Amino acid sequence: MQVPPALACIQPKGEYQVENERIVSIAKDGTIIPKSVGKTVVQFQSEGIVSSKEIEIVDYLSDRVPVSIQVNSKDALLDALRVYADLPLKKVDSHHFYNRFILPIDTGLGFRLYLDDGKGEVDDYGAPIHHCIMITHPLHKKFTVKRWL
Repeated sequence: MQVPPALACIQPKGEYQVENERIVSIAKDGTIIPKSVGKTVVQFQSEGIVSSKEIEIVDYLSDRVPVSIQVNSKDALLDALRVYADLPLKKVDSHHFYNRFILPIDTGLGFRLYLDDGKGEVDDYGAPIHHCIMITHPLHKKFTVKRWL
């Protein structure tokens, strides 16, 4: 499928300003051109509207990041050895489960929380609860489960 020519080259009309031009420069089309490692603020102004963003140029960026998941259960889970968020979480005690993973950056993880015996997290009406996390940086996610069914 081809992109219509009118949409292929949409470029923002406005001006970029860089606080520290030793770190980056910005091409007219908005392309960021890194010059050295460091942080600076880039500002864009168009039609009287101004927006700014701090950016950081790094020497190296891993394609994987640490992600930890913690589940707290309101009810004691005496017989459960693990809770699963599709990935196995280790039992800390009868109310807490945890694990740490190294996962690919810029991905998403969709899952349900469930137990060894197949029971899963549900809402007050008994409907399954689904979770989704986006992995864009190191992450620690906590979930509290009120009810298993």
